[in-house]
Amino acid sequence: MNARVLGYLLMYMPSSAPSGAAKLAGEIMDCEDEAALDTLAKHIIDNFVRVFRTGRMGRTPVHSDHPSRPSFDRDWANNLAEVREAPVDHADAKRKALVRDNYRCMVSGRVDLNCAILGLTETDDNTAAAHTHVAHIFPQTLGTGHEKIAKKEWVVTVWTVMERFGNISPAFQRDLHGPKIHALDELIPNGYRLGAFPERVLTLLGLPNSIVFKSSDPHLPLPNPRYLELHAAAAKVAHLSGTADYIEKTLRDLGDNGSSAELLKSATADI
Repeated sequence: MNARVLGYLLMYMPSSAPSGAAKLAGEIMDCEDEAALDTLAKHIIDNFVRVFRTGRMGRTPVHSDHPSRPSFDRDWANNLAEVREAPVDHADAKRKALVRDNYRCMVSGRVDLNCAILGLTETDDNTAAAHTHVAHIFPQTLGTGHEKIAKKEWVVTVWTVMERFGNISPAFQRDLHGPKIHALDELIPNGYRLGAFPERVLTLLGLPNSIVFKSSDPHLPLPNPRYLELHAAAAKVAHLSGTADYIEKTLRDLGDNGSSAELLKSATADI
């Protein structure tokens, strides 16, 4: 499975990071043996693939080493200064995103039920409504709660990986720290976790194969394509390599009992 993780990341490296594939290929070539390749793959799983499984992150992952230490350590040290603690306002983020999207789910087109009840948007007898939830392209945990050393080190490691393989520069990272993790270009209001549904369920819901994001206000930015592409790359690697199912099963079996991080590290040793 580790070999598949590296292979699929090479295939689906975001186009916004033209040097990403070359960097990864170089790191693969630098691995002296199979053990080093396993270490590199697990580093990517812990600090890239798992990051986007926001509902199942559990405890802060155990810090995993990068097999090519010197260059990675330099990048890691540079990013340490970018981690800042700040307040978070999830509710305000949802309100602004709903205004941007005309009080509708961007994917299904259904009107937010509470907004329909309050009369914030025009509806009729044929209007489909649903409870909507804000989906962050990057998980909220990357923007807040860095007071613990282990959490801070993990967040810095994640951003370093994002920079190397996703061309997410320190400037972008600053934008996603603290309350900016709720910035409108980082948010997608949605009524369904579409990726969790089998394809036949999506068909039953009558969802289109493609959607066009539109903003009701030119001053309210749409989701950033670069962020979406990076998230999509992680999802493709996770599902095509089989890592997603394995991590999901492992987290489900281990539970959130305070020792999950260590147990997960042990359980994924044979991936």
